[in-house]
Amino acid sequence: MEKEPNNCPNYEKLKTVLDNKFLSVTQAEARKCKEETDEIAHCYMLASVTSTLYKQLQSCKTTKMILDKQGDTFDGQAALAR
Repeated sequence: MEKEPNNCPNYEKLKTVLDNKFLSVTQAEARKCKEETDEIAHCYMLASVTSTLYKQLQSCKTTKMILDKQGDTFDGQAALAR
């Protein structure tokens, strides 16, 4: 089953974010940059998981939510394995 399309940034937007050297910026600019890089990481994380995990994680809105959910899942499995 194919993953549902998401609103991931295109290559040019990604390249711009990765190539930029962020000098002194305002709080608003820093927040916008953080949100853009979080969006990119979020897309990479969802694109790199199996379809089963994708279904579990697609409701997560941020990378932190994905990491927290994955941590909870795998911590529980580690406890069961002991």
